[in-house]
Order: sequence, then structure tokens, then C-alpha cells
Amino acid sequence: NPLWGHYNPDYCYSGGTSMSTPLVAGAAALLRQYLTQEWNLDRPSAALMKALILQSADDLFPGQYGEGQGQEILRPAPNVHEGYGRVNIDRATTPKALDHYWALIDQTDGVATGEVFSQKIPIANAGPVKVTLVYSDAPGASMASRALVNNLDLEVEAPHEPAPRIVSSKSLIDNIEQIKLNDVSVGEITVRVLGTNVPSGRNSKHAFAVVVSR
Repeated sequence: NPLWGHYNPDYCYSGGTSMSTPLVAGAAALLRQYLTQEWNLDRPSAALMKALILQSADDLFPGQYGEGQGQEILRPAPNVHEGYGRVNIDRATTPKALDHYWALIDQTDGVATGEVFSQKIPIANAGPVKVTLVYSDAPGASMASRALVNNLDLEVEAPHEPAPRIVSSKSLIDNIEQIKLNDVSVGEITVRVLGTNVPSGRNSKHAFAVVVSR
């Protein structure tokens, strides 16, 4: 029996990617319904739903045994043990989510090589801010040395004394970038998406999604 054990007449225990894949797929279906009904988004992109799932995930650091001897996870998410964390779709779909998420950007026009998308986001309360960029990359060649085709990068400018603080995230291998700021002052942040290299895309541009939250 491939399952791990009996729970009740209707359910059994199991794990691995065979279980996590349908779990995330079901969560994505609920999230899409929520976005269309509560945010009035007609056709939310796959990138936007993925960004929200990552943004609302629970960090499992330091693991079930805590810190010290036997510690399973050595640093906070994202990491090789848990990725961006455990799916917590409730955090993205409760009524409080409308106040928790300051910006959902589903930019279907995208950016071309050398272009910069910029948007200011008001910050009403001082504290931590997390910004996640996701894009569904173009298909690559089977024998390519690197899987990533289009390279978009994330940059956040936040109020800070004596001068604004600018934090960048640049990856040559991932189509996900995330910036976490622990102590953002009241005011506004500027989110920028840079078209670092976009060799493939409609009208030489590539679409993306950005989520900003506490």
C-alpha cells in the first residue's frame, strides 16, 4: 500500500510530491475563485496566484525540533528544505486579507529589455514589508546551459533616514524574487521591475506579477 496509514474510513496519511501537488492545486483553485469574487479580477494570471501562494506561506524555520541540536532548517525561507514555506491559503483568502495586502500587481503588458516598471505603494503602518515578484518564463531549449530564458529583476526603494534605502534582488536562475524589509517607516515604497534581459516574449516584452504585504 503506497499510503502511510489509516486516519478514518475516508482518509489516509501520506506525503511527498504526490500529495503536495494536488494540495497546492486545490489551494490555487480556491485562490482563483477568491480573486475573481473579492478582488474583482476577471482573469488573474498564474504568476499572480503563485506570488500570493508564496507570499502567504508559513516559514517552517527552524523545523520541528527547534533551534540547537537536531535543528532541521538552518535559515529562514526561502531555503532548499522548504522552498518558500508551507502553503497557508487562509492567510490570502480571509476578509482580513483585503487589509493585509497593500498591492496586487498583475502586469500583463510586461517589460522589455532595458525597460523599468515602477509603482509607488503607500505604507500606512510602520513595520515589516515583503515584496514578491513572479513571472511565468518563456520555454527554453532542451540543451540550454541555463533554464531561465527571460530575466526580470526586483528592486524596492523604501523611506529611510537620512536617505531612501534601495534594496535589489537579482537572480540568473529563478523566475521568483522576494525582498523582505524589517523596519519600513510610514510613507510609501517604490516597487520596480527591471527588464534585465528579455529575448523572448510577445512584442519583445514579458508579463509579471508582484504582491506587496506586511
